[in-house]
Amino acid sequence: MLDDVPGPRERSPRAQAFWQGKIIYIFLVMIVIIPAQDMIRSYRRKTREENEAKAKAAAALSPQVREDERACERNDAKACRRAGRAYSLGVGAPSSRARADALYEKACALGERESCLGGSDP
Repeated sequence: MLDDVPGPRERSPRAQAFWQGKIIYIFLVMIVIIPAQDMIRSYRRKTREENEAKAKAAAALSPQVREDERACERNDAKACRRAGRAYSLGVGAPSSRARADALYEKACALGERESCLGGSDP
């Protein structure tokens, strides 16, 4: 009697492979791709915030650079070289190659020999 009852429809091997591929794809999307996209968004947001903070910090002159610039105006060659280096490296001052070169030239003219070579920047 049980032999007369139709059983579940059997799928062809090709159809089975298709559905298995779909299941694997859905699994990958749920487990790997979606969390990875969230991580990327989080990283980009964090990086953008860090870059904005760095830009704000670089835009402000440090007290040491201000002092060196004032001393440079009073013809202190070493202060001109230190201020030029700060501008060249972007440490304590916004990175500005033109400003650094101007300060190095003034230091060189005042007799600071190391400044004549661009302050021996790396």
